[in-house]
Amino acid sequence: MLTKRKRVSLSAKQKREICEMKEKDPTLQNVKASYFAEQFSIEDFHHSEGWLGGFKKRHGLRQFKKQGEAESAPSAESIERDRFALQQLLATYNPEDIWNGDETGLFWKMEPSRVLARNSLSGHKKEKSRVTIFCATNATGSEKMTL
Repeated sequence: MLTKRKRVSLSAKQKREICEMKEKDPTLQNVKASYFAEQFSIEDFHHSEGWLGGFKKRHGLRQFKKQGEAESAPSAESIERDRFALQQLLATYNPEDIWNGDETGLFWKMEPSRVLARNSLSGHKKEKSRVTIFCATNATGSEKMTL
């Protein structure tokens, strides 16, 4: 008979301790390794920086960026020109009347763009199912749109 293993979840105190550990030693792998050693009651735990690199080398694994759709970027000259024009336009308005808004999306079905593999992978069409949130506030921060 199979039994489900109990999942370990972090308490607020544990999350705070991890953040404090990150400030002392910013390497996330070290933080997670120390956390799991504590969770599994491993005393006198020592980890090395190179174990993951050695594992990848032994198994012929490298990190590849999955190829997706190409994007274009504006030139530096056009950015500077547009920035100056925007500053001139905004100078004619009261800061309380200047609003900025942006949308953000969670692509909840999209696969990671980087994978560990023995060979480079061919590109494929990405799943684009998403949830969109729009946030906006005025320039002084005195008014904000509700979500």
